[in-house]
Amino acid sequence: MIAIVKSLQGIKTQTMPAQYVPYAEAVGKAAKLYHSGELDKEDFRLAVSSLKQDTWECVAFCQMSDELRVRWIMERAKEGEGGKC
Repeated sequence: MIAIVKSLQGIKTQTMPAQYVPYAEAVGKAAKLYHSGELDKEDFRLAVSSLKQDTWECVAFCQMSDELRVRWIMERAKEGEGGKC
């Protein structure tokens, strides 16, 4: 199945496999947080890599408020720090 995706500006229309749509939307929301200054570059990268692993996480991430998204990303960062030596 192919999905048609429009950019926020409505300038560019693309097609992509439907299974990637939740990931693309979630990364877009994380990018918005990064551009607004709520996330630094490292946190943005962590969010993208975490979202890549699970489609259902992407769907849940898209349904969250911006405040909850930032908290979700910070929780992932704390989990990652616990695993480092």
